[in-house]
Amino acid sequence: MAELTAALPKIRIQGLTKSFGSNHVLRGLDLVIAEAESVVVIGGSGTGKSVLIKTISGLMDADGGSVEIDGTDVLSLPASGRRTMMNRFGLLFQSGALFDSLSVLDNVAFGLVEA
Repeated sequence: MAELTAALPKIRIQGLTKSFGSNHVLRGLDLVIAEAESVVVIGGSGTGKSVLIKTISGLMDADGGSVEIDGTDVLSLPASGRRTMMNRFGLLFQSGALFDSLSVLDNVAFGLVEA
């Protein structure tokens, strides 16, 4: 009889933490997302939704924990390896919003610099 093995999750987050001073936004977050699975993250303003997405996508560094994409911990990759991994992703913000963590100039230049 053939042995069944569990598929590797597309994204696995373990113990993810992120704080801004005394404001602990992500506290030991665990999340597993399978390939082709749709996931909704819902919550009030300031509860960490955008921080989570920015941490997964590499726009923001985590304070602790791990973010694995296809089995690779992207938080432990050097900057060049992380950029290569993140080139496989795209983000579209609600109503064409800008990156709040970047200046206006950096927002305007983002596409040109990254391409």
